[in-house]
Amino acid sequence: MRKDAEPVLPFRWDMSRREQLGQLVPGNPRSALCHDEEFIATAGKIIARTAASRMVFVGRSPESWFDLLSGSFADEADAPLLTLLRYSNRSWGTASLARDHPRALRAMKTYLTSESLAPDAIIAAPAPICFIDLVADGGTFEALCDLLCAWAEEAKQDVAALRAKIAFLGITSRTKNSPNTWRWYQAPSWAEKFSSRQLTSISISPELWDHLGNRQAKVTPSHPYWRWADPVQAQPPRGEKTSQALERAMALYDFGRSRAGRRALAEAITRSREMSAPETRRLVAVLRRKTGN
Repeated sequence: MRKDAEPVLPFRWDMSRREQLGQLVPGNPRSALCHDEEFIATAGKIIARTAASRMVFVGRSPESWFDLLSGSFADEADAPLLTLLRYSNRSWGTASLARDHPRALRAMKTYLTSESLAPDAIIAAPAPICFIDLVADGGTFEALCDLLCAWAEEAKQDVAALRAKIAFLGITSRTKNSPNTWRWYQAPSWAEKFSSRQLTSISISPELWDHLGNRQAKVTPSHPYWRWADPVQAQPPRGEKTSQALERAMALYDFGRSRAGRRALAEAITRSREMSAPETRRLVAVLRRKTGN
């Protein structure tokens, strides 16, 4: 096998496997986000909006919700399927990648296949896929959609069937609401091929959006195309910033797994307008069963 054909599956620490972490985090990790009402409320909205879907958190910005929810549904047979996808790309279309960076594109396809996110796997999956990310202009969603649809077309698969199985949930920075407010899914041509139910948003305060998107230390490095085929990405990152991020991630996972965390998340979900949906009620019942309520 040629060296450039070897798969590069990017590494991400697993908070449920503490033996991996060793001395990278202190004995009693803490995170202010554990008790941030808006952060927990948004987690509840994410679950409520996507309860019937496989939830794929895209990139690094939404990783804190991934860690919290992973803890909340840990060791539960009826848990929703949660995935953190290391993908950072807002501007490179698939045709340009295929022409200028084919090795990187092959590596990303291998990674997506390993996560059961290749087009054929998505089409055949029993549940739809919802991609979740912090959104400014929707560029990452557009690039990811382009990759999947171009891949399906190249493989002579049903592109319409692929589009029917995917949705996008954008976490946006709250602005003044008005009839003229621009939304990330209104102008781009790629979004016209999806229904309004497949393109939805949750708005959060500019402060929380900025913290998660721009300032917070992340467990994993950014994963743009020039790292997709880099073997270093398969190795565990270390260092002071990684330890800080792991401390927060572990605290969120542990809080999510606690009675208090599950109770807070269940209460947040029940405040959503989607609470009447059967899958949403089922997940609330899962959380309440874990709290003894």
